Amino acid sequence: MRCVYLLESQKSRRTYVGYCIDVDRAVSQHNDKLVRQTAFGMPWGVVLTISGFCGRSEAMQFEHAWRYVHRRYRHRFSYDIDGRRGALDRLMAMDRWSTNDKLIVSTGTDKLTKK
Repeated sequence: MRCVYLLESQKSRRTYVGYCIDVDRAVSQHNDKLVRQTAFGMPWGVVLTISGFCGRSEAMQFEHAWRYVHRRYRHRFSYDIDGRRGALDRLMAMDRWSTNDKLIVSTGTDKLTKK
């Protein structure tokens, strides 16, 4: 299952957005220092995942868009968890993603309805 995930450092307020097929494996790699960007700030925990993408390219485009929205509105969104969630809300309100009924936002094991 292709998904985009949001990680939060349990040591600091840093966050990381990524794309993967297996979330458990991705978190394990982040916590084993196999990903340079997250080598500091361990341990990392999954805050939420977005799944239901039609293919790899769509999931990667969503990941890039999430990062782009976050960077573009840097003055409004910080890199902490609240800033990332605000950027996600803004992204999900855009026509490109708001028309995709298949997207599922889940936190932990609980599934939330798409905005």
